[in-house]
Amino acid sequence: MSRRTITSGAGCAFIALIVLTPVAGGSRSAQPPGAGIPNRAGVYAGCYLNRTGTLRLVSTARRCRASETRATWSRRGGRRGLAGPAGPAGLQGSQGPQGPQGAQGAQGAQGAQGERGAQGPAGPAGPAGADGPQGAAGAIGPAGPSDSQVLAPAATTSAAGANSGTVVSAVATCPASKKILGGGAGYSVSNVAQTNRVSVLTSSPSAADAWTVTARVNQNLGGTVTVTVSAYAVCTV
Repeated sequence: MSRRTITSGAGCAFIALIVLTPVAGGSRSAQPPGAGIPNRAGVYAGCYLNRTGTLRLVSTARRCRASETRATWSRRGGRRGLAGPAGPAGLQGSQGPQGPQGAQGAQGAQGAQGERGAQGPAGPAGPAGADGPQGAAGAIGPAGPSDSQVLAPAATTSAAGANSGTVVSAVATCPASKKILGGGAGYSVSNVAQTNRVSVLTSSPSAADAWTVTARVNQNLGGTVTVTVSAYAVCTV
């Protein structure tokens, strides 16, 4: 007979297990009172004391006392149970060290030509080039006029209180058969404080014998304020 201690699943601290081992070579009728343990089906039966958890083996045909609880088990377990559900995923491990650099792969085939991209912005201006060689002297031009005359200015005055956008023009014309050599422009505002409300648009020759000046009102002139535009002409004698 041998004695083993096993843990109880019913809340007891331990269960004292007593196993009776048959004597080799003995007949069934010569076995001790524990005969038939296990039974022919290989089933063990036992009664454990509820107060202490002490287990004693009994024949499967015997009943336990009122203070005991019956337990049975087989020498060999039954079929393997079904696999339990998968446990939760474990925490992500830390990143491993960087592996060694692999060998360089073979060069791949050349890809198809891509579409032409949009034109980029103009680059900065390059440095100035070196001066070229001096050119040959040109032919002598015809003689210019031997003298000139400056005409009195031709003046034009706007209406009083001209609005923004108003254009006032004056034309200076050379005497008959005389040619224009140059000219100039000028204007005056009757209220000097509003002079900056007017600006000259053009001052240039408008014909072979005329010089034209135009000025524009950029901001309304107040009340009775006017602007006078003058054209100057330099003509041949």
